Amino acid sequence: MKLLKVFVFILCVVCVSTPLVFAICNGNNSVDGGMSQTNASNAPYSSEDFAKCIEERDQLLENKDYRKAFSYLRTLCEKYKDSESCNLTYSTYFAMQEDSVNVSPSDQNITLYEVLYYLDLGCKLNNYDSCIKAARLYEYGSKPGASSQVKGYNVAYDAQEAKKYYKRVCESVSDNAMDACSRVVELSRQNSNVPLADSFVDNLVKKLN
Repeated sequence: MKLLKVFVFILCVVCVSTPLVFAICNGNNSVDGGMSQTNASNAPYSSEDFAKCIEERDQLLENKDYRKAFSYLRTLCEKYKDSESCNLTYSTYFAMQEDSVNVSPSDQNITLYEVLYYLDLGCKLNNYDSCIKAARLYEYGSKPGASSQVKGYNVAYDAQEAKKYYKRVCESVSDNAMDACSRVVELSRQNSNVPLADSFVDNLVKKLN
């Protein structure tokens, strides 16, 4: 009888905790059963909640459940300020595009501009990989009249924005700092709308030469 009670107790804990973790990691304020969770904008979630979400995120990515993983990444990036989750939105987005057969049309409506939003958050949190990815999306973006341009999916080419993100990495202690500095100079040389009369760029040219 005791074993039965223990089994029932464990089963109840699992049944309650699973949807609770899902709700927390998806940024919901409440879950069924009258149990509520305070929004992170009002009071931070506990470190235990954060650890559970990270564990769930990694498991979802390993299982290639990109739709649900992206939902977790949103919450971890925005509410938990986890810079690596911001960075992972990029690779997860492209994984979803490749796995479009198993992803519903509504999930495919996630755009690169949304990914850029999370990369920007990651960059501001000093995740320099996020900065580099954001810079490259702008640097290699679609130019006006390009046949490959698809509204909402391809980011528009913007040398000024690319330069901004490269500059942040250039000024950092990142291993990619020197390459980023080179891109700042190159973008300034290639684009008349990106001013060369910039003391920052002038100093870089001297440094790189």
